Amino acid sequence: MIAPPADAFALTIAALQCMNLLAFANEKKSPTPYSKFAHDDAKAKIPSRWGMLLIYGPAFAAALYCAATAPQLNGRELLVASLLALHFGKRVAEVLGLHKYSGSVQAAASGFIGF
Repeated sequence: MIAPPADAFALTIAALQCMNLLAFANEKKSPTPYSKFAHDDAKAKIPSRWGMLLIYGPAFAAALYCAATAPQLNGRELLVASLLALHFGKRVAEVLGLHKYSGSVQAAASGFIGF
C-alpha cells in the first residue's frame, strides 16, 4: 500500500477537508438560499427555473467557449472542455425540460453561485 504524503501542505489540506465535514451544522442553522428548506424572506426573488438557469448557464457558456478556443496541443484541453460542456448542457436541458419548479429563489444567491 502506498502511504500518502505527510508534509505540512498535505496535512493542512486534509485538516481543511475534515473541517468541511462540519458544514452540515451551518446548513441546519441557516439553509442555503436556493434550497427548498430556505427561509422565506422578502429579498429579491426570481422563479426557481430562472435561478437554476442563472446557476448553470454561465458554466455552460464558459465550457462551450473553452471547447471552441481550446489549443491543439495534445487534445486534453478539448476533451476536458467538451466534457464540461456536455455536463452543464445536460443540467441546462434538465432545467428546461425535465424538472418542475414551483418556488422561487433569491436572485442574489443564484447570481453569486453562477458567476
